[in-house]
Amino acid sequence: MLRRSIVAGGNAMKQMLGFIQLIWRHSRAKTITLFALNLISSVTEGIGLFLLVPLLAHLQKDQPTSGGISGWLETLGLPQSLSGLLALFFALVVVRSMISYVRTLVWQDFQLNLIDTIRVNSFNALLHANWNWISNLKKSDHSNFLINEVDRIDEGVTYTMDFCTGLAAVLAYVVVAASLSFQMAVIALLVGAAVMFSMRAQHRHARDLGENLGDAYEDMQQVVEEGLSSIKLTKILGNEDRHRNLMAKILARLRSQQFAFAKTNAAAGAIFQIVIALVLVGFLWVGVKILELPLPSLMILVLILARLAPMLRNMQNQLNQILHAWPALRNLDEITKLAKDHNDIAPNILQKFDLKDGITLDNIGFKYQSRKSAALRDISLRFPARKTTAIIGASGAGKSTLADIVMGLLAPDQGEMLVDGQLIGDEQRVNWRHSLAYVPQDVFLFHDTIRNNLLWANRGADDAALEQALQRSAAQFVFDLDDGLDTVVGDAGLRLSGGERQRIALARAMLQNPSVLILDEATSALDTKNEMLIRQSLDQIHGDMTIIVIGHRLPTLENADQVVVLHDGRVNAVGTWAELSKNPDAAIPQEFKIDETQE
Repeated sequence: MLRRSIVAGGNAMKQMLGFIQLIWRHSRAKTITLFALNLISSVTEGIGLFLLVPLLAHLQKDQPTSGGISGWLETLGLPQSLSGLLALFFALVVVRSMISYVRTLVWQDFQLNLIDTIRVNSFNALLHANWNWISNLKKSDHSNFLINEVDRIDEGVTYTMDFCTGLAAVLAYVVVAASLSFQMAVIALLVGAAVMFSMRAQHRHARDLGENLGDAYEDMQQVVEEGLSSIKLTKILGNEDRHRNLMAKILARLRSQQFAFAKTNAAAGAIFQIVIALVLVGFLWVGVKILELPLPSLMILVLILARLAPMLRNMQNQLNQILHAWPALRNLDEITKLAKDHNDIAPNILQKFDLKDGITLDNIGFKYQSRKSAALRDISLRFPARKTTAIIGASGAGKSTLADIVMGLLAPDQGEMLVDGQLIGDEQRVNWRHSLAYVPQDVFLFHDTIRNNLLWANRGADDAALEQALQRSAAQFVFDLDDGLDTVVGDAGLRLSGGERQRIALARAMLQNPSVLILDEATSALDTKNEMLIRQSLDQIHGDMTIIVIGHRLPTLENADQVVVLHDGRVNAVGTWAELSKNPDAAIPQEFKIDETQE
């Protein structure tokens, strides 16, 4: 799991403050604008309620108007006649409506931009994390984080702003209530504080449910991605029901968490309504029997309480929703921090290497954290420039790890790698990586046209450059397709054969004009014809660039300038194939000996 367990303790306000800080950091100017609009809207609403007192006094001529209110109206030079008060009340409603319109537009623009920024920045942090760290995480966790978790943060941000808007309105109501009866306002505040305080257990429960919901989302994302990625194997094995049952099980767990949260909110709502009804009864009794308030003032106080009741209920629900979303916000901070801590160091200037002499590995060692033994031990090796080096060895010998070291995807735990005598450290690793091309066994093609798949390697390449790369890769079959370069290859290139995908991948690599070309098991799954076409392509560029091939079959080894035999993470032998095939101590894998016999 990407998430850590929730640290015990903390409180609701502190966790809501996390969302407020997120909003503030995104745009201080817009945050201030939004809070100012909320404040102005609340003030106008409070003034509107304030004006209802003299309006009701006009309607009830035998009821006195509060002297304090009349004095304020006179001091501010506002009309006290019925027509004047009605006109002022209408004007306030118009102003508040316009403010609400502007606030909605500003908030919508702010919210969408905030969430898009979070998603893009998080994606960017993962993309720039070093390979050793990110390869140890599940892809489904990445997807869940960027989609579901960010959506939950979006909900938390929305509810936080709604809570702040409601809080501003509550304060406006309290001010109006205090102007009518200070004692009643104090009573209302104390009751409201007591009700919110009594909900602490539900707040903790909402937060815990939010944590469990996040785990359920991660599991669902994993089931979906693995089910769709393995659908061919699933059909062959007849395991459709198994995937369906896994999905149903995860969804049942997910719905259970969602229902539990809905149950918590419903219970809080029922309790809240009963408490508010009790408070309203007591409020009226105190106002009439003890304080003997004038009817207009009492009616406005009752109206304020009637408005506050659903408002406070909504704020209670919003607070639960904020706490429910808070684990996602915590995960955002943790994951982006981890990704940045494991970030590749970006070079000051992006500049490719032009390999002239060769690549030297000096006493290289590397160990994966998840394994007990080292993957590479004391590797000292040289790859001459513009020569072809083949690396062979049994499964687990360290071939792919060695390729990742040479490509700059992994940093060695010990030893050094030098290119033309220059040390490749953290500062040079990205530039070095941009100087080479890589073709793996499992080629990845985007669900797009052949043209756009090629342009990932060189966005500025014209059709002539694309055609040249295809010809150098023995991929002339593209020109015979009905749509040519504009042929859509399908999801992961499934509309093409394995050999066609490999040749498209090789053309994409050629389009980079690399100093070094690395092929990792690139033809091991191909038939003889397609392997011959790939080998012919390599023969065409032999001597023009440095080529490193891994785990290939005999014909390619025979044409290599040197062959390296890896055994148990160490270099066991180096030489030409003719030399190694006569060396009984070279530890050549059995499949190469069989291949030689067949030849």
